[in-house]
Amino acid sequence: MPEPSLSDLAAQMTRIEAMLAQLLGGKKDPIEHDLVQLVASLTAGEWFAAKELWATVEAMRVAASATGEPMPDIAQAFDDLGLASTRSLGRWLAAQDPAVAERSEKTRDGLLWRVVTLAG
Repeated sequence: MPEPSLSDLAAQMTRIEAMLAQLLGGKKDPIEHDLVQLVASLTAGEWFAAKELWATVEAMRVAASATGEPMPDIAQAFDDLGLASTRSLGRWLAAQDPAVAERSEKTRDGLLWRVVTLAG
């Protein structure tokens, strides 16, 4: 595995500092912070379009309803924050700190996002 460059290390430090500021400063709503963690966990640090994430969460919601399972935490967090469409999810992602919700090029499905946390 190649050693990270100085710019990679600087970007990682920026992300860590931003996340620590959020944790220590208490600026984020706990539900919003939880959603960041849930999205990071679900996407495992991979790039995704809001449309893909929305479809995945909706499939989880339908599966839970069909099997009588409790509503998945991520679906409940979407509801709690009023995320009712792919567009509102995209706006929520855009409002996150760029060190946490990285934005990439636009594709056929929309902008690509990657959500990272202290663990990832």
